[in-house]
Parts: sequence; structure tokens; C-alpha cells
Amino acid sequence: MNEKLIERWVPVAVCLVGLVMAHHGMVLSGFAVTPSDLGDTRFVHYLLEHALRWTLGQPLHSSYWSPPFFAPTTGHLAWSENMAGAAWVYFPFRLFLEPHSAFQAWGLACGALNFASAYLLLRRGFKFSVIGSSVGAALFAFSAVRINQTMHWQLFPHFYTPVAAYAAYRLVEASQLSPRQRVGYLALFAAMAVAQLWASIYLGWFLIFIFAVGLALGLGWEKPRRELLFLVKSHPLALVVTAAVSLLVLYPMGWRYLEVAKQFGGRPMEEALTMLPMPTTWLHMGHDSWMWGWLAKLDVFRRIPMEHEQRCGFGIVATLLAAATFVHLRRDAKLIFVGVLLLILLATTTLYSSDGFTPWRIVHAYFPGAQAIRAVARMAIVYMLGISIGVAAALTWLAGQQKLKVAVLPLGALLVFEQGYNTPGFSKELNRHDIAAVQAAIEPGCEVFLMSPVQGYGPYWKYQLDAMWAAMMAGVPTLNGYSGQNPKDWALGEVNLRGAFDEPRVAQAAQQWISSQPALLGKKPCWVRVGFSEGPNYSSDFVSQQVPATMKAGDSVPVELTFKNTGPREWPVGVGIRLGSEAPQDNAQWGTGRVELPQATAVGQTVTFRFNVKVPAEVGKHAFQWRLVHDGVQWIGQTSKLALVDVVPSDVPPLLAAPPDAGAP
Repeated sequence: MNEKLIERWVPVAVCLVGLVMAHHGMVLSGFAVTPSDLGDTRFVHYLLEHALRWTLGQPLHSSYWSPPFFAPTTGHLAWSENMAGAAWVYFPFRLFLEPHSAFQAWGLACGALNFASAYLLLRRGFKFSVIGSSVGAALFAFSAVRINQTMHWQLFPHFYTPVAAYAAYRLVEASQLSPRQRVGYLALFAAMAVAQLWASIYLGWFLIFIFAVGLALGLGWEKPRRELLFLVKSHPLALVVTAAVSLLVLYPMGWRYLEVAKQFGGRPMEEALTMLPMPTTWLHMGHDSWMWGWLAKLDVFRRIPMEHEQRCGFGIVATLLAAATFVHLRRDAKLIFVGVLLLILLATTTLYSSDGFTPWRIVHAYFPGAQAIRAVARMAIVYMLGISIGVAAALTWLAGQQKLKVAVLPLGALLVFEQGYNTPGFSKELNRHDIAAVQAAIEPGCEVFLMSPVQGYGPYWKYQLDAMWAAMMAGVPTLNGYSGQNPKDWALGEVNLRGAFDEPRVAQAAQQWISSQPALLGKKPCWVRVGFSEGPNYSSDFVSQQVPATMKAGDSVPVELTFKNTGPREWPVGVGIRLGSEAPQDNAQWGTGRVELPQATAVGQTVTFRFNVKVPAEVGKHAFQWRLVHDGVQWIGQTSKLALVDVVPSDVPPLLAAPPDAGAP
């Protein structure tokens, strides 16, 4: 009974501990915070939501490979990961959760699936103990090297790889299997490899590369070579059919990525060198490691280039324990095979000198697809499976030693804790808030839009992704975009309106893009200018406005605009906080470019600006938009909703409207 309870609940407990450790910021915040930054995290989420909307047949997402950004570009999903093989995990959560909460649940589910698949390999394949398999699975699923890459969520759906390894493990014993089992495991391996490629190009390519190296190693090893030859002789037709079906399933994706490679070319070796691990990289865990963060201050680690991408340490305790186990249990053919394979892989993906000496040059030049791999250091995530096998073997061996088995539980706990890692996060609510601000600013009847932040403080990609998400929610395509590549002649990457010269610059770039795209001819474009609640001192939300839709030229017209102080401090009177004109910024077309703050406004309170505007003399449509400003310091928060006021001719004859002394000499 006790053994059954251990078998059932120890893996569950270890998995839950690992999930909380890996995502402690999100869990402890009550899911108010999403791990990592507002860049690639939201891009991966966008791809998952796009896959859902394509599956549901929504018109804006009718083409899977042409999501509604970079409008009207087509086929551009192949410029990045596509996440199709991981989207099915996201879909069920969207039945009862809004998108941003569903994405958090997807991240947790990927972690649990990674754990379960690794546990299958370690427990059912290698026959390690329950505790050894649980700890090893936790190291694979929740390793610091993976959590360091939280901004790259495409590296999290990794659950196909251990299952593929399990199938390969069983095929190494082909002569002991029935014909049906051999064909079944062959099909399972192929299905998992194909699914991993569909889920993550990086992780799928890593799997294919490591399998190729392992196959070459196996052919040089008597028993694996004998078993592989037996498999080929026994099932040539099954091998051919499996390969053909795999290529057929990969074809819809494969030919598109090949076209992208022809169009943009591969990554040069010089670029790969910047993210190729140095020997010290394999011990470096970065300053956010709970146990080993203090080591990041040492010069030997501070000199690592692209340090944030090269936190590849497996954990010093885990590394030493795995290495010692591979040596001590070297009579176990399967363990020594894993150890030698891991050693070859580490040697191949290491940069040995500042002049660029590395075996990776051969791989980069000759192995298919290698030139698409820029961040070679990310292979450490897959190598962790080899470390996990060594650790699980060690704990299993210790459990069988009468005098040493007492060390299993504390050592297992230490190994899991060693992977503890801090990650940044962003507010889920503020993210929703910014997307909603863009969506609200899209004019009725707009058929395609460009969004520009007004005096934005963030990086360009933050605003591009705000626009992409707003386009998805509003059902209107956007000229904005963010991906691994940019369209030819698209010059709308930096659309932030920071100064007087930015507005004509962005307008010209947008006009050039629109006029060069026949698919946009006849469509109504709109330029969405949005002020975000950000900045060093103050922030605000736009609440409401009362602005007549039609005004008569030359009239004095009362208007009202209300804003809310969203913190972090009070808006005092007399320090230069005013209402400033926008569209364009600092214009005086309404008789003034500034309106004084009428009263001090505490955090959480609203303030209404009531003033008269002098209607422009020129008849036609005129933009009316305002935003709070701390003069000489920052523009504050959101802009008001853009109103296009229709200025009509005045009823008063021009002569009577002139001042009394207008005709005086």
C-alpha cells in the first residue's frame, strides 16, 4: 500500500513544487503577474491566440500563415515560430478563461506535460526509482536554464522530446520486441519528432540534430549497431512509409520555411559565435539563481558575451553528481551511451577561443538547417535531459545502498532547489489596459490602422505588440508588426512620436507603405495615436469628453475633458502639470496649446478640464485630442479619444466678424 502511495503521489508532489518554484512570481501574486517581459512573451501568446481564432474560422484569421499584422503582407508567420504543435494545450483553457489568464494556464500545463513525459522516460524506460525519476523529471521540466529563457516561451512546449527519446530507447532493444511493437515505437518516434518541430522549430531541430549524432554514435557501438541493422532488415517498408508520412505532415510548414531561408538567407557564423557557449558557460547560472547567483560576480563569468543568453549551467551539484554517476556506473551500457553522447554534444557546441575556434563551424556549414540557429546556447535546455538521466540513476543507486539511502531525500530536495531562479514579470491588468487603450482609439469604419505611441517610454517592440493585440481584439488589421524579419520596404518599426519631426517622418513612411501595397488601395486607413499610462513620475487614464461633433468656424465653444490620476503620486497645482494639445503635439489650432490644472488631484481621483476653444477658421475636418503634460519633464498617460470635428462656415459675415478696428489705418 505504501509503495502504491509513493508511486502515485511523489511525482505529483514534486511536479507541483517544481511548478511553484519555476513560476513563483506569478503564483504568489495571485496570477496578477505574467513571467518575463512584454516582448516575445506576448508574441508567443499572440501566435497561440491566432491559432485558436484560425481554428474557429474567424475572418481576420482565415489564413493561418498570414496573421493580421504587417498588413497586407502574406506568409509572414513563417518568419518566426508558429506554435501550431503547442496550441492544442492552450485551446481548452480558452473555454473558460480570458486570453491572458489562459496563457498563464498554458505555461503551467506545458511545465506539467514536460515533467510527465520526462518521468515516462526515466521511470518506464530506464526503470529508475520513483524518487529518482521524479527529481530527474523536475530537473528537465523546471531547470534554471529553461526558466532563464522564460521570455522565449517557444522553448517551453518540450514534452514531445522525452517521448521520442523513450521510443528510441525501446527501439535499441528491437530484437526483444514483437513486430507490432517495433512498428509502433517507430511510428511513435516519428510522430513525436514531427510534433516537436510543429511545436517549436528550435526544439524540433535540436531533437533531430541530437538524434543524428546519437545515431552516428550508435553505429559505432556494437550492440546498438546490431539492433539498428536488425530493425532496418525487419521493417524496411515501415521505415519508408514512416519517413514518407513524416515528410508529408511537415510539408505545409517545411516549404514555407525553406522559402524564407531563400528570401532572407541564414544566420552568419559570426552571429552564431555571439551565443555559442564558452567552457565556463556550462557552469554559469546567472545572477538570478537562488543558490549560485553570487558566482555571477566573478570575472570568469562576467566576461561571457551575450551573458543573458548564456546562463547554461545545469547546477553545480547536478553536474558533479551526473558526471560521477556516468563514471561510476560505466558498466551500464545505456548510461555510458548517454554520458558519451552528452560529452560529444557539449564538445561540439563549445567555443574554445576568442578567434572563433569551435567544431560548431562544421555543423553550421553542413548540417541541414543549422544556419537558421542563432542561439546555440539554448541547446542546454535539451542537454538537461542527459543530466536528468545521470541524476535519476544516482538517486536510484543510492536508494539501493543500505548506508547511503538516507541521503536520497535531502539530496533530491537540494537538486530541485538548486534550480530555483528569479524571473521578472509584468502586470496582466496593465497589459490588458494598454491593449484596450489602443483598441478604443481605433476609429469607427477604419479598415486598417497604424498605431503610434505619443511620447512613449518603452521599447519599440512593446508598442508594436500592443497594436497587434488590439488589431486582433478589434477585428481590424494593422500596419504594425513584430517578428523575426520585417517586410521589404516596411519602415514602420519606430513609430514613437517623441518630437516635432517624428509625426511627418512616420506619416511619410506610412504613406509610402500604403501606396506600395495594391491590396490596401481603396481601404480606409487610420492613424491611431495613443498615450500610455507610463513614465517616471505620473500616469493618467482618459475618462470622458464632451466635444461637439460640429462647430462653426471662428466660434468660441465650451468643451470638457476628464482624466483620472492612476498614480503613483498626487497631481499638485503650480508645478507645471497642465492639459496639452495633441494631433499634432503642442498645436494651437484650437486657440491654445495648454490648459491649467484646475485643482490638485489625488491618486484614484478624477479631474475635469472645462474651457472654451477657438474654432479654426478653415472649414473641414480638424483633429481634437489632448493629453496631460508635466511641462519640461514628461507627457502623462493616455491621450483623449481622437475626435474629428467638422468645422462648418460661420453664420456671421466675415466683415461683421472682424474686430472693430480691423479696417483702421
